[in-house]
Amino acid sequence: MYFIGIDGGGTKTSFKLFNPEGKCLISAVRPTCHILQVAPSQACIILKSGIDELLPKLPKGKALIISAGLAGYGEDQKIRTLIEEVCLEAFSPYKYYIHNDVSIALEGALAGEDGILAIAGTGSIALAKQDGQYLRCGGWGYLLGDEGSAYWIAKELFRHYTHQIDGRENQTQLVRVMKDYAGLKSDYDLISYVSKELGNDRSKIANHARLLNDLIQINVPIGSVILEEAGAALSQMINALARHYTEPVSASYYGGVFNLGEHLLGTIRPSLLPHVRLVESRLSPEEGAVILAKNLWEKEQSQC
Repeated sequence: MYFIGIDGGGTKTSFKLFNPEGKCLISAVRPTCHILQVAPSQACIILKSGIDELLPKLPKGKALIISAGLAGYGEDQKIRTLIEEVCLEAFSPYKYYIHNDVSIALEGALAGEDGILAIAGTGSIALAKQDGQYLRCGGWGYLLGDEGSAYWIAKELFRHYTHQIDGRENQTQLVRVMKDYAGLKSDYDLISYVSKELGNDRSKIANHARLLNDLIQINVPIGSVILEEAGAALSQMINALARHYTEPVSASYYGGVFNLGEHLLGTIRPSLLPHVRLVESRLSPEEGAVILAKNLWEKEQSQC
């Protein structure tokens, strides 16, 4: 059996074709297929396009299962139904399974074992698995939460920039770093930059989180403040889930914000409950999707 694992997050959609031994034969990347960010018809085109790029590497006559972890496939029944309709069209005639993108990331990070995963990409969420049951914390979206995410960090950078321009805070090198990166000629060009050039687009705004690393490297104090707040938010989510475990539990992490490396991890680790062990991800989300598909396929076969 061959498998296509799909990781459909809020920024991009990643496709990987695996042989029966778990070796990745070919991969492809497309824009996000998040149903809350693109029209259903466009989501279908994106999914079909990625699969079509992989199919030439599928040996003739070999069976294929598609396993997709898609952002938005959660508790909201209307959104679930919409995603299922898109997948029915995009994945036919192949057998397929649909999961949430967070669940496949968790399966991959801990190689199918129980534990916790904190995700900080464009948005933020934490998910735990215990005895086959899932628990979540965060993931409320950028209007209600997403603390510690790239979007949240970018908004904090913008907020402190405006405060420093106004004189509500002492002006630091944040102003110069922001103006250089965005190409702002005057202090107040940030308004039109965000609304017109970025189009208030969540992903484009989130990209500015990378400036936090620049501030940390040149020891701008406000960079450390934002870093500490992000770490506190992420450790709080991990701890909220860790309270459901009485035994030692592994917690992993995934997402672009963690490219900050030890700068961020060093703020998270000391705040974790004593029985939580922070570990690196072992496998990719696409491999996590395959783990889930194999488990479901084997369960179905045993019931036949």
